[in-house]
Order: sequence, then C-alpha cells, then structure tokens
Amino acid sequence: GIAVAAFVAIGAAALYHYGEHSWRFRLQSSDDIEMAGLTNVTRAQIMEVMGGDIGRNVFYISLDQRQKQLEQIPWVESASVMRFAPNRLKIQIQERTPVAFAQVGSKIQLIDSSGVLMDLSTKKKYSFPVIVGMNSGEPLSTRAPRMKIYNELVGQLDSGGAHHSQDLSEVDLSDPEDVKVTTNDPDGE
Repeated sequence: GIAVAAFVAIGAAALYHYGEHSWRFRLQSSDDIEMAGLTNVTRAQIMEVMGGDIGRNVFYISLDQRQKQLEQIPWVESASVMRFAPNRLKIQIQERTPVAFAQVGSKIQLIDSSGVLMDLSTKKKYSFPVIVGMNSGEPLSTRAPRMKIYNELVGQLDSGGAHHSQDLSEVDLSDPEDVKVTTNDPDGE
C-alpha cells in the first residue's frame, strides 16, 4: 500500500512539474485567446488586459482577476474568461446597451440605464435623446439614481403601447425633483 501511495505521489508530482514547465501549456500569441461578443469593445482593449499573459502558463493566469479587469472597460457589462487545455483562453464579453446620449461638460457620450458613461461608437449609429445636467466629476453613485428617474420617465411615456419617448429631444436631470423635457414637434420644440 505504501509503495502504491508513493508511486501515485511521485506520478502526481511529475505530472504537476510537467504541467508547470511544459511549453505546451503556454499562451504562445494573441491567437491563443479567442474573443466573442465584441461589437464596440476592440480586440486592442482586450489585449491591453490580456497581453501580459502571452508567454505565461495558462494554469497561472488568474481568471477572476482578468475578468474584473475586463469589466473595468466602459463598454463591458460582464465578461467571462475560460481556460481550455492545453494553451487556449476564451473570453466572452457582454456589452452595455446605451439608452441615451449624455452631455458631460462640453463632451457628448453614450450612457446606459445604470448610469455608466461610454465613448461614442464608430461602429453603430444611435438616435437617442440627450441627457443634460451631469458633470465630469460626478460619480456613478450620483448618475445611477438620475438614470433611474430617466428610465421611469421613459417607461411612463411608453406605457399603454404609446411610443412618446421617441419624441424626446432633451431631458434635463440636473434637479431630480424638477425634471425638464424638451420634445421634437413639427411646429418646433
């Protein structure tokens, strides 16, 4: 029994050493990283996070840490990073869905329903109202409640099958107690 246990332990140690040092388990290039779900997020943005892992053993790459880093990219709502033996990673990205334009200072950005700001996309054209009343130093904890008000406003305008939110041109959320709306009308704003 002791000999069998020793043989199994030696075999496990040899297998571990092989897995740790063999070239077969190393990411050789960015071609070993498969990416899915990219529309507005670029491969270059993903490689900024994952590029340091080229040449590393796939078993020593912290998948949780890479997932959290990928989720810091503004367009990424969620990410999953999976390891495939012998030397591949697969990244699945779920991108955010913009609901409006946001005027932040003199800059126009896209904003999702939870208040996350994203740079304008060159890959897709959007037609949204512009939300004003936000500033560049404002944290997400301030934008999120304002976007909740915006989402409720749109929901009420579109209740009962009506699509009145399509007529919105601008929504001023600078004072959450006094939301101001500008609509498009054939006779003027």
